Amino acid sequence: LRKQDRATAQYWRAVFYLLLALALAATMPLVVDLLNLATVAGFPVGFYVAAQGLLIVMAILAFRAATHLDALSSATASAQPREDH
Repeated sequence: LRKQDRATAQYWRAVFYLLLALALAATMPLVVDLLNLATVAGFPVGFYVAAQGLLIVMAILAFRAATHLDALSSATASAQPREDH
């Protein structure tokens, strides 16, 4: 892919993830209210799912960003000419 095509693809990927995050943020309160009707060990299930789900999502995003940046830096390093001293 050309440099401009890659930049455009990254832009639309970022827009997709932004819209996905907004959709989840908008629908999560509706689902949590339904889950709060049940309790486990004295805690509402919706509270537990929201708290643990947030941690899991943040961990996945951190690993995904690290992998993406690693691949990006490898591609950038291989595209640059090496200078042997």
